[in-house]
Amino acid sequence: MTDRPLEDRAIVVRRLQPREAPKLVAAVQASLPDLSRYLPWAEPGYDLAAARRFIAFARAEELAGRGLHWSVFEKASGELVGGIGLMTRVYESAELGYWIRSDQSGRGLCTRAGRLMLRHGFAARGLRRVWLVCDVANRGSGRVARKLGMTREGRLRDYMLVKGRPRDHYLYAILRREWEAP
Repeated sequence: MTDRPLEDRAIVVRRLQPREAPKLVAAVQASLPDLSRYLPWAEPGYDLAAARRFIAFARAEELAGRGLHWSVFEKASGELVGGIGLMTRVYESAELGYWIRSDQSGRGLCTRAGRLMLRHGFAARGLRRVWLVCDVANRGSGRVARKLGMTREGRLRDYMLVKGRPRDHYLYAILRREWEAP
């Protein structure tokens, strides 16, 4: 695990330490009404055991070279304000995923974290393409994708089950040459 934390003047994006599992539980629980509308893992029973399983999973994925599942921390306070991942797939491409605590939305933190992760993916990991999917009803996530310079490429019908119901998602993507363009 050679990837170092990513940071700008407002946030630090880094791997979560096992001792920080309670911070993850608090962030998820504080955002449950919003997260559970779009993400199948965000359920009322999200607890310390679930957070520890996620941290172990994230470490295993990173060690296996399948991607990063990191957390976003506000630099000034050290508060865990969200999560971001870059999951390596095939042909020099990866999937970006993110979430931000409900009480921290609208501050640009997710966009900042996305920029850091895209820069890292294209420069340090040699990616050619990064994509993400977001629920068609999740306007905030789509707005972040567009701020990151991503293009909406299509609609994936019945893409993911959330609360047992199939949900349509938009597919967004950005190519390295688009990221590097002036």
